[in-house]
Amino acid sequence: MKGLRVVRGPDWEWGDTDGGVGHVGTVIDFDEDEKTATVIWDSVSSEIKYRAGMNGAFDLLVFDNAQTAVIHPTISCDECEENGIRGLRWKCAVCPNYDLCSSCYHSDKHNMCHKFLRYDTYDGIGTFLAARGCSQNEKQHSQGIFRGAVVSKGVHWNWNNEDDGDGAIGLVVDIDDWGVTYRSKAQVMWANKTCFNYRVGHQGIVDLICRLAADGGQYYEGHLPLLGKDTVTSEGPMIPTGYIDQHLHLIAPNISFDVCAVMNILQEYRTTMVEYTIRPGIRVVRGPNWDWDDQDGGEGYVGTVFDIDRLNFANVLWDNGSKFRYRVGYCNNFDLRVLDTAPSGVVHKTILCNSCRWYIQGIRWKCTSCFDFDLCSACYNSDQHDITHTFWRYYELSENRVLVPCRSKSVKIMSRGIFKDAMVCRGPDWQWGEQDAVIDVVSSSQGTEPSPVDTDSVLLKRKITYAFTDLIQPLDILSVFHKYNLHILTEREIEDIRVETTFKGRFKGAEMLLDKLYKYKGWFQCLLNVLQDEKVKLRDLASSLDKLKHDLLHETVNQASGLQSDHPQPVQTKSYGQGLVLSINSWNETANCAARVQWDNNSQFEYRVGYLGKVDLKLVKASDGGYYYRDHLPILGKTETEEECEPNTANKCQFSQEELATDPHMLLFLKKLEGKTETEEECEPNTANKCQFSQEELATDPHMLLKVESLKILMRQAHIESSDESSDEASDESEDDSD
Repeated sequence: MKGLRVVRGPDWEWGDTDGGVGHVGTVIDFDEDEKTATVIWDSVSSEIKYRAGMNGAFDLLVFDNAQTAVIHPTISCDECEENGIRGLRWKCAVCPNYDLCSSCYHSDKHNMCHKFLRYDTYDGIGTFLAARGCSQNEKQHSQGIFRGAVVSKGVHWNWNNEDDGDGAIGLVVDIDDWGVTYRSKAQVMWANKTCFNYRVGHQGIVDLICRLAADGGQYYEGHLPLLGKDTVTSEGPMIPTGYIDQHLHLIAPNISFDVCAVMNILQEYRTTMVEYTIRPGIRVVRGPNWDWDDQDGGEGYVGTVFDIDRLNFANVLWDNGSKFRYRVGYCNNFDLRVLDTAPSGVVHKTILCNSCRWYIQGIRWKCTSCFDFDLCSACYNSDQHDITHTFWRYYELSENRVLVPCRSKSVKIMSRGIFKDAMVCRGPDWQWGEQDAVIDVVSSSQGTEPSPVDTDSVLLKRKITYAFTDLIQPLDILSVFHKYNLHILTEREIEDIRVETTFKGRFKGAEMLLDKLYKYKGWFQCLLNVLQDEKVKLRDLASSLDKLKHDLLHETVNQASGLQSDHPQPVQTKSYGQGLVLSINSWNETANCAARVQWDNNSQFEYRVGYLGKVDLKLVKASDGGYYYRDHLPILGKTETEEECEPNTANKCQFSQEELATDPHMLLFLKKLEGKTETEEECEPNTANKCQFSQEELATDPHMLLKVESLKILMRQAHIESSDESSDEASDESEDDSD
């Protein structure tokens, strides 16, 4: 723990002993028994002890752990391209293989609406975090010994008179690495123009004290790990290098391996395997614990996961346009089943469907009876191959698999939603302008009376845009709309407006607010009520907008009656039409997440239906998407075992002898299970008597449990066969004796 850079945490109650909110300090000692940490703050010379788990209180947050030599050697920052992220790693939970370093994460790089996983160490487990766009109230600015700070000698100083004597001050010109501890060295230029390096966190030592703090950048307070609760220092590789080297050469003796690179790959694989795969874009249907009537439109109707709550809930947008929150493990309840994982980016690039001959995208189904025979979901659910055969279900790319019953004895349900031949209109995530608009031109000489300006029309929106955006503060009025109309502005739209206002300014936020408002029926009257509310107090603006509406009404009536011109003027009326879904396609190489639509105006465009959790369309009339086997689908949020899916598989061998004999992980595990250890000559010094795998790993690895059971079954069968042969031989001998 020594060397960790920290800031005040959630249970802080010690005033400004740290120098103030955002001021950074260094852990110089950590007491595991007392659960306390001793800190020297950059701006305070005294050593102060704080709680790090004592009595359940956590006074400190870990601002940076790079000073304790934490590095992710195989991971690069996709923004600044730092090769080997130092300190905390931030992995996007939406985009595949996208990582940020701490500097880029806290400076708001990448999509602010995307959620992230935080990895405190290279071999640690990811912690799921809220989107930064929803955490703006948690932003703080760090201050301390950073580039530009004014410093003098501190409590750990042992550099004689390099600073040119007592009371001298210097300027920090750079922060760099001290050996293998990162960002733990400050380069200081003193008043006498000399420049030297000093420790700021290296092995818990701080040579300097800050006289004038510098800005170290912003950070999200609620996204940092708690000191004493989260594991934030690395204990080194989990698998000894010599052990890997030996077994790689046993498996492939003629191939030369870079052992360190292989170890890093294995460690990265180990880390990524624990990331749970509820991702935006997954297409779902109602599940086993459903008790929400017909919120989804009825059994078989399909929806899209667009957001994940770390408290065992998933937010779903149904194809009929409704949005609701569902349990995915809360109180052991599971409301949803997974119909398709392809829209979330799952693709088995090396596995062909043996029926349609396309690479499998989404859930993979592997026959247990036939050698190397796989089906995609479409072929599996349309009864390709022998329906009396049982199948393995692969939820995604990992080796995890679940045995499902044969299809001949299972219940089929027809899926319904946005599929081919469905009728649709613009939906909640629409951002494609007026592609669906239908414009009719009518001569005013026909005596066509306009509606009272069609007050919910684009004309009124254009008329009031300048006055509205010039005076409005969107963040001040968003919370008031639902007081007057519960059906105007969804929670998602309100959040989008907040993010737009925060990062692009008041004017852009007001434009987005108006763009979202005018699509709702009765929006203008609701807006006037909001502006006149006691909390908002913009009655003058409300009066101005109301006057603009009446001016527009007067202009339109005059135009229609021919008073403005001696010649009849054409009047344009605009409406938003419906469209027919022509096909379901890919979007940016992600399968089954886009729909091609032909609108009433005869234009054709493609729209998102699940891509990154976005749905641009809403059902007007559903169409059939084909049957699915209800009890064969994965339960969203639940880790299923073979026993849960197939009750009579306890005595079946789940793995063949060939699989058991050739699996390299199995070779390693069997070494341990058999109690065999390598000799001194076979492995590196001092590793002969070390346990290569912990008991916890052996007891909890799901693949291992299956393979061990399979091994036991094979051994038991071999024992029974040998016993039968022995008994046969004995009976033959007895018959010979009797003869």
